[in-house]
Amino acid sequence: MGVRHRILPHNRVALYHPVLFAEDQTRQRPVIDSRCHRYMHRSAVSWTDNLHPACSKICSALTRQRFGRSRPVATAVPRIQVKTAPWTDRLLDVRLKGKAADKEARSKAGAGRVANTQPSHPLADYVGEYEHPAYGLLKISLKDNQLQFDFHKIHFAMTHFHYDRFDTPDDEQDGKWSVNFATNPQGEIDKATMSLDEAEAVFRRRPPTLDAELANRLAGTYMTPNGGKFQVVMKPGSGLYVVFPGAPDQKLIPYKGLKFRVQEFADVIFEFAVRARGT
Repeated sequence: MGVRHRILPHNRVALYHPVLFAEDQTRQRPVIDSRCHRYMHRSAVSWTDNLHPACSKICSALTRQRFGRSRPVATAVPRIQVKTAPWTDRLLDVRLKGKAADKEARSKAGAGRVANTQPSHPLADYVGEYEHPAYGLLKISLKDNQLQFDFHKIHFAMTHFHYDRFDTPDDEQDGKWSVNFATNPQGEIDKATMSLDEAEAVFRRRPPTLDAELANRLAGTYMTPNGGKFQVVMKPGSGLYVVFPGAPDQKLIPYKGLKFRVQEFADVIFEFAVRARGT
């Protein structure tokens, strides 16, 4: 038979027998021991003692009221044996094994080194900012005749490994980083490759910033040696573009001074010659 709940003051709950409650509400006196969740009902017919299942093993003593008098009722409570798991020791063991495995793996990282090699360029030629559309910016600087690695707030000095590869120290927290530089057809360092997320990521050298005033001066109509005409247009927020009739616009990327290259071909160079006024 179902029961009905009523919320009493101080978070006490009483269970009422629905039939008896309907017959004689004045004689129905619910009594509750809120500490043990033991519910007792007194009716005109008999006492009803309902023990909450979740608390049946933890109640040690109750006070039972009957006709205005009370007497203690002792309840035997079996002890529950709980064996705690040594989580701290287990996690420490996992941590130490992981550190040992990482250390062993890092010790084998330089096994393929080619001895007696030199960088193909002076260290200053590697300095610059290299960017990747997903991984962001890699900064390479020079300090005390040593390349400096700066990637997402990870800073290390780099040492030459072989050819155009430079490595950071083997750090326990941030690991070891290897950067392999590459050249374009003109023999200039323009790419840096790193292994990230189980794949190689190629960072391309960020071109110099184009001065807006200079870009507006370079915009105009030009003529090739064979008489053909083309235009150089300035697109706000995008830079200079070279426009040939019947061909897609090609973005001009700043290279050196008044030299520009197109994005599709690194060996195609446009050089502007600025004449003095009156000549």
